[in-house]
Amino acid sequence: MPRITVHAIVLVFAAATSSQVLACALHVFSPNSIFGPTYPGSLSVAAAVGNARSENRLPGAPLDKGEAGLFRASIALKKLGRRFDAAAEIPRVDFFLIIAGQQMWTYYRLKKLSGQAEYAVHVHVAEPLHDVPVVVTSYFVVLALHNGDMTFTEAYDGGLIQVRNDKDGHIGSMFQETFSSRNQVS
Repeated sequence: MPRITVHAIVLVFAAATSSQVLACALHVFSPNSIFGPTYPGSLSVAAAVGNARSENRLPGAPLDKGEAGLFRASIALKKLGRRFDAAAEIPRVDFFLIIAGQQMWTYYRLKKLSGQAEYAVHVHVAEPLHDVPVVVTSYFVVLALHNGDMTFTEAYDGGLIQVRNDKDGHIGSMFQETFSSRNQVS
């Protein structure tokens, strides 16, 4: 069987057995969610990530189940908000990020502190109920961006990141400007 087919079968099974709202795969498994819905783009991103991992293009240890995995994911996701805050010249907007495969949602909400906008990062939230910008990606991709192992363009072109409901292109531009070159970790 071709490698991509095996990954696709495993990912469809994994997605079909995980619950969605506040029940990410790191936290809770629901026996009633065998054929539950996944967010659009999650399966194709998870398949691209599985392929990149099998080709050793995305190193890193997988997230543990339970609180330990949630803690590690939270650190990386909050660091993402700080990276955007450090690039203050970039126009920023509120958005959600979903970790494909785990169905874990994070909400990045701009707030004003002392006259300066910063992201409040809310990890492990319910999925958005309306059309807001959503970034679909993987924990491994977030780490690769942070570590300077790949640029946003490389991740986007490789199907490792999808940006949805970004009508004005703000989220794509924000990621592009923040992660435009390799090996520039801040």
